[in-house]
Amino acid sequence: MLNALNRLLVKASDIGLITGVIRGDNLVHALHPQFPDDTILFLESNLDFVKTAKRILRCFEWASRLKINFHKSGLVKVGKIDGRIDEFAAVFGCKKPNLPILYLGLPLGANPNTKTFWELVLLKIEKQLAPWKRRFLSKCGRVVLIKAVISRIQMFFMSNFKILVGVARRIEKNAKGLLLV
Repeated sequence: MLNALNRLLVKASDIGLITGVIRGDNLVHALHPQFPDDTILFLESNLDFVKTAKRILRCFEWASRLKINFHKSGLVKVGKIDGRIDEFAAVFGCKKPNLPILYLGLPLGANPNTKTFWELVLLKIEKQLAPWKRRFLSKCGRVVLIKAVISRIQMFFMSNFKILVGVARRIEKNAKGLLLV
């Protein structure tokens, strides 16, 4: 079904009914990255584009019989949009969260060069490893557990952001501490 939404959005873009954003030195064009149950729309700051995008989403709902929950959705201001965020959010009937936001477990709009950004990673690792401190696992079992948890969480973040040296050392220290328990 998401393929149908993709086709609708691409066709609307091709004929100029909506325009995505073009950013960066390489002029990357972004309109609608899609995930299994999630779609992000990047639209230029234009009320007609916003209204057209809403119509496309409504057509998709009607054709697919899937329901888009606009009340759970959010319209996030990126860059300057001349104070029209309220008007655009009213068209979609959605929230207006401010950056940074948490999206698919990643903090978007936050500065990855700060320790506070990486606190989320550290908390996730510590939360998943904490219950195992009291378990009766062999040293080998603990090593396997630690490597699995740390590599999964750390790689997810590091595939998008460069980890700080101090954060990597703290993760390593926590892992060693768990081995000594």
